[in-house]
Amino acid sequence: MTGSTYVGFVTSFIGSVFATRAMGPDDYGVYAYLVWMVTFVTGVVTGFLNITTVRFVAEALGADRLALVHSLVSWLKRIFWRMLAASLVVLALSSLVPGLYPAAVTSHLLPYLGFVALCVLLRATFSFQMGVAKGHSVFYPEAISSSLTGLLSAAAGAVLLGLGAGLPAFLTLFLLASAFLLVVSLRVMDRHALHHPAGEPMDDTERSRVGQVLKWNAVISLVGMLSTKSADTYLLGLYATTAYVGYYNIAWTITKAGLDLLSSGYSSMLLPMISRAGGEGDPSKVQRIFTMSFKFYQTVGIVVAAGAWIIVGPVVHLLYGERYAEVIPAVQVMTMTTGITLPGAAYSAAFIATDSQRARVAFIVTSALVSALSSVAFIPWLGYEGALYSVFVGGVLNFAITAVVAHRLLGFAYPWRSVLLQWLCAVLPLGLMSWVLPVGHSLPLAVVSCLVFGVVFLVLGLNLRAWGDDEIATLRQASPKLDRLIGRLMWRGR
Repeated sequence: MTGSTYVGFVTSFIGSVFATRAMGPDDYGVYAYLVWMVTFVTGVVTGFLNITTVRFVAEALGADRLALVHSLVSWLKRIFWRMLAASLVVLALSSLVPGLYPAAVTSHLLPYLGFVALCVLLRATFSFQMGVAKGHSVFYPEAISSSLTGLLSAAAGAVLLGLGAGLPAFLTLFLLASAFLLVVSLRVMDRHALHHPAGEPMDDTERSRVGQVLKWNAVISLVGMLSTKSADTYLLGLYATTAYVGYYNIAWTITKAGLDLLSSGYSSMLLPMISRAGGEGDPSKVQRIFTMSFKFYQTVGIVVAAGAWIIVGPVVHLLYGERYAEVIPAVQVMTMTTGITLPGAAYSAAFIATDSQRARVAFIVTSALVSALSSVAFIPWLGYEGALYSVFVGGVLNFAITAVVAHRLLGFAYPWRSVLLQWLCAVLPLGLMSWVLPVGHSLPLAVVSCLVFGVVFLVLGLNLRAWGDDEIATLRQASPKLDRLIGRLMWRGR
């Protein structure tokens, strides 16, 4: 994870804490719902365009075809403006459909939709421009603008909290942050002279090739937008109060934060590792890397799940207050689901590295369908509780489907023995902690308990052979400090 990503994560998280405390569950739920709408519509407009822009602009620059770059950006920009216009028209027409939005949003529908439309215009333009910059391998405009906007937004959020401001003030802050984000990024891009005059029309061959990829990216991107969070957020708004949208959003943010901080660095290295092993023509090496990666992700998932189970209560009460106690079971369910399904990241890397694009697309489409069906099955029936069932059932089913597809198409065996041993090594100390810890335990006690769990889990995993001898040897070779630590914790083999 880059420095700017850390800054963005930290400032966004802190800003959300200020917003929740200032507004309270009901108003924060409306805020979370409207921000989700902005994110969703922006993703629909720019998701597939950005992927295509980055790839083909970089490819044309690599071939030293600057004229093609100008033509390509001009053509994609026209598509962008058409998509943006169509999305805003659909957004306007949606105001005429009764029952489409939650009651809390419908009561001020036109101002809220106006807010969403303005934010989509600003953020979609920013997103497309950053796609062009990345195609030129210029990444700092996004890093600088995002970091600066995040820092100023968090500071402004603290001021609004101190002033006792409510929902209108925080919506205004989000709108101003969207405008500031775009203005700063464009100023930074001007320094790099990233301007593209209207080029000659692309020839039919180039347009056909780019158009074909654009269609596939559109399918993958649009289907991906129908994720569990999107379906659950929308249905929660209809079948529960908007306060539950806020609870769900907070729980999702906490869960994702734990995963990103622990696994994102490894995720960026996994794809090239598997790709290189595949290029060497050694299937057994690919399988070994996959298996070790699978176990790593499983370990991270278990640590996040167990840590959240122990510490989430005191953390939620400290950061958000007693009014947000409903967040606690949602974080526990989401992190437990993550503990089971996080190794799916290893499967995703394997699909890409082995060029199994058809399997990858089938997996994405199937995942979206399972997620949507689980949301529709549980949320209208059980409301907020149904959303938690949807997260667990949809996540586990998607993971099971992925494992079966990977086994049949790629021959990757599921490491049953290691997975069961890892969960056994986790259940034993976690069960003991749950029995020993008093109800409503303090944050310091929870932190100590997490550290004790981590040590016991690691010791048991090393000595009950959840990790194989060759995998432990690889870990010991990675770092002298890690070698000494493992040597002290292992008793088998002495």
